[in-house]
Amino acid sequence: MNRPNDNTTSRLTALQEKYARHLPDKLSALARAIGKVKIDSSDSSSVAEAILLAHRLRGTAGTHGFPAVGVAAQQIEESLQTIPRAPAGESKHVWRRINAAMSDARAALASSTKRGSPIYSTEVVLERAKLLTVTQDTEFVEHAQSVGHKQLFTIIHAHSCSEALEKARHMCFDAVLIDIFDGADDAPFQLARELRNVPGNESLPLGFISGSAGMDLRISAAQSGGSIFIEKPIEATTLGAALQQIVAARRVRQPRILVVDDDEEFLAYVSSILWDEGMTVHTLADGAQLPDMIDQVKPDLLLLDVNMPSVSGLDVCQMLRSSSRWQSLPIIFLTAYNDLESRLAAFRAGCDDYLPKPVIPEELLTRITIRLERAQLIRDRADKDSLTGLLLRRAFLEGLSGMTSEARRHDGRFSICLIDVDHFKQINDFHGHLTGDAVLSTLGKLLERRFRTEDLRGRWGGEEFILAFRDQAKGTVLGAIERVLDEFRTLRFSDEHEDEFSATFSAGLATFPDDGNSIHALLEVSDKRLYRAKEQGRNRVIALP
Repeated sequence: MNRPNDNTTSRLTALQEKYARHLPDKLSALARAIGKVKIDSSDSSSVAEAILLAHRLRGTAGTHGFPAVGVAAQQIEESLQTIPRAPAGESKHVWRRINAAMSDARAALASSTKRGSPIYSTEVVLERAKLLTVTQDTEFVEHAQSVGHKQLFTIIHAHSCSEALEKARHMCFDAVLIDIFDGADDAPFQLARELRNVPGNESLPLGFISGSAGMDLRISAAQSGGSIFIEKPIEATTLGAALQQIVAARRVRQPRILVVDDDEEFLAYVSSILWDEGMTVHTLADGAQLPDMIDQVKPDLLLLDVNMPSVSGLDVCQMLRSSSRWQSLPIIFLTAYNDLESRLAAFRAGCDDYLPKPVIPEELLTRITIRLERAQLIRDRADKDSLTGLLLRRAFLEGLSGMTSEARRHDGRFSICLIDVDHFKQINDFHGHLTGDAVLSTLGKLLERRFRTEDLRGRWGGEEFILAFRDQAKGTVLGAIERVLDEFRTLRFSDEHEDEFSATFSAGLATFPDDGNSIHALLEVSDKRLYRAKEQGRNRVIALP
């Protein structure tokens, strides 16, 4: 079961303390609203305001550690709902229940305060991205920690490659920054490859720092997955920008959660839980603004309150399910209502799950994780090749289209590379199709773990693969692909008869805008260079006319 970590627990405690500080004011506001209803119970707006305040307390008091207040608020809400239709002789009994519930709420608050529940202001600490630095340069570590503190990054240091691997096996990092120190040989790049081999780190953003800017180092860094390469000495502004860039590479792929609830404190509470679990959280207090907000955020999951003053969560859910774009979006309802009819109404509206308030952090995380995993599985089946794990042609072209548009807007550049496994028909004929599949699967995994997280990898069809590299010089891309070819040709495969063999590939590289101004033109150039590589003996990459 998912459990909040220590940082989350301390942050939730801070939110509970802040809620406790404001709870007396909330009860006073509810009492004033009830007073207005007593004066004129026919005033529908006064009744609606009192019901709304009671409903919010019902949903959030228990979540923030005041369950008795939440129970009392529930009694008040349900009693207030009967007032407009209560017979004259019954109204005094209704008011007796409301008054008793208000007394219970105040007594529960007073009892909690006497037991020592702190009521003081505590600012909520924002979630910090965790970066691992691997270096023997203590001056750089101090520099990074100073910059990280200002930009809300937590810098964790490892003195050696073995220490870095040990930390990566037991901790989750947003990115890793590796020092290419003098005399290191291939050790920093080997570390990068081993870090990517740790389960869950296949797309871990990597960066390198060095006192040298040689082309060989830059090529090795790109081939090993380096999203950034910065030279020493490093100014604070340069380092800060680099840290933001490398963390952003991870955040782009993190689950985006949109939480819609009219209670700001509940939004803060849920956000605090989700941020530390590596999720990007967007919040919205007005459900009526959801149609615009959802197009901007493009969430992977929606947490939606049922009862909001401006719009019903049930209506919002039905509206989303009527749109082909959001029919498969996981939607979890959050509500203080837990009766059978409310649950049935939620599922009829099209929700995937239903979570009653008060919210238990472990249950919230578990339900969200399950829904995200199922949604990701469905997307992967639609977008990824089951054998290699790389993007299928349609999904790759969608990503490439976005890369092309970005390059045109910002006068940028990118490169694409078509790859074809050499003599693949012979591999199938002599060693069997299952062995041929193993060759393709191995190359797919190799391409996934090499290069930068922001680069695109796809299976173009059959034994062909395709890559796309954003904002990289052609020489750097060429060198990085050649390094992968060197690595691939050293691998040994064996068939069912234990006959061993190796494999190679040929590739053609084209760059925007030098070799073409459209995807079609670049594919044609890349394809021609691929076949020229075949004609020249295979086992090579062609990047020039």
